[in-house]
Amino acid sequence: MLSRRVLKLSEMQTNTKKKGRKDGREEGTSDRTVLHAATRSRQMGEHEDLLLQLRDRTGHGSHRLELGERGNVSEESVKYIQDSTLLPLVCAPKILLFYVIFYAVLSAFFGGMLAVFYQTLDANQPKWQLERSLIGSNPGLGFRPMPPESNVESTLIWYKASDEGNYRHWSRALDKFLQVYNKTGIGAVNQDNRILCDYGKPVPQGKVCDVLIHDWHPCTKANFYNYQKSAPCIFLKLNKIFGWLPAYYNDTANLPVNMPNDLKNHIANQKVHQRDTVWVSCEGENPADVENIGPIQYIPRRGFPGFYFPFTNSPGYLSPLVAVFFEKPKYGVLINIECKAWAHNIIHDRVERRGSVHFELMVD
Repeated sequence: MLSRRVLKLSEMQTNTKKKGRKDGREEGTSDRTVLHAATRSRQMGEHEDLLLQLRDRTGHGSHRLELGERGNVSEESVKYIQDSTLLPLVCAPKILLFYVIFYAVLSAFFGGMLAVFYQTLDANQPKWQLERSLIGSNPGLGFRPMPPESNVESTLIWYKASDEGNYRHWSRALDKFLQVYNKTGIGAVNQDNRILCDYGKPVPQGKVCDVLIHDWHPCTKANFYNYQKSAPCIFLKLNKIFGWLPAYYNDTANLPVNMPNDLKNHIANQKVHQRDTVWVSCEGENPADVENIGPIQYIPRRGFPGFYFPFTNSPGYLSPLVAVFFEKPKYGVLINIECKAWAHNIIHDRVERRGSVHFELMVD
């Protein structure tokens, strides 16, 4: 390796002497440049030779070159190689310490910012409410029982009344949904905070209105919600919105044009103080559905009473329910049904599913 470098340097010196300098510099300057380059090349060669020696020794566990083993290698080259070899060992603990401190400070900063953020939140009410919130101030309407989770996008309630295993699936789904309305199990939590409410009687501070479902015959658990008789009960529920107060349709002279006539007549027959209600209507979507849907009852009343509002996240609060009893739907026919909640500040939008709900019913 060293002989090749000497030959190369000799060629460089010969070429340099032939070319010369146009500005009149002497050839001695070129000689000194060549000699300097040769010296540096020799030193680099020594470094490379020593690195090869160290690499060979690494496999045998030797990482240092002893003074007696240096041969013709200069003291400067040995020191350079030893420093280069030990540098990672010296810097590794410092780098590790740096990252430990860096991530500790970063974690502390993140924890502090999170603590400050939680100070701006209230555990009992949302920071953004009604129009300022993501869900807005227009409640949606939901129904139960829902189809199986395996078909989450479906809204079809389809069963065979003569098959117990078939209709029991739907009654068990209602049992699970109504657990919080029972007086035992999870329904007993915060039971002392619930009271019986009525129109014209303000709810005491800190109390909520109870929802009594045990006497909603035939839509009861003991009767399997009447599914075995091909006349099922479907429960409607208005979604909770914190602080929302309905603007009631309690003036018979100011009812919307598209409100069903039977609902208008029902409102007109109610006492004035009982008209503070979010009314409910269910009907077939198409003319054929209107013929096939049959008579309908609303249990315990045709709407959600105003004394259940507003929702303020009080302990023990239960959303009001309406059980829609389909007395005699036509067998073996798919019936498209749309139910709506009625109040001045409820807008009906099928696409956004606001203020109304759609489902299909088919009884075999």
